[in-house]
Amino acid sequence: MNDNDRYEWAKLTRDDKKLYVRVLREGGYSDEAIGNFFGTTKNAIVGFRHSQLPSLTSGPRATQNKVNRERFRDLLDLERMRELRKQGLSALPRSHPPAPPKQCEWPVVGEKGGTHPCGEPSVPGSKLCAAHREFALHPKR
Repeated sequence: MNDNDRYEWAKLTRDDKKLYVRVLREGGYSDEAIGNFFGTTKNAIVGFRHSQLPSLTSGPRATQNKVNRERFRDLLDLERMRELRKQGLSALPRSHPPAPPKQCEWPVVGEKGGTHPCGEPSVPGSKLCAAHREFALHPKR
């Protein structure tokens, strides 16, 4: 689906039309500008708004008549992200799983003589845990 198909008025669901018209009207765009963006007439937008969104039939007059396609897309995409967040979903996928916590690398002598790393969680920005970092920075004399 290309960008033009995505916003063609006749192909949108009623819920999408309601959402998009509400968002764009609240953004100050006129029915004519909204119609131009969706490839339909001002009268189609006015009729839809009166029948489906009666709360938007009164209020301040829209002042923006010029179509800014990129701005419209941005407004609509941001509203979609808000809707997803309300549903508890992430609007953007995670690119990487969270990194496992780093472990302290201070060598500890084992019971049988060998050494192994301490293994406690390290302080952010350090290779040592809080106790070993403190000892390394301020050794007891």
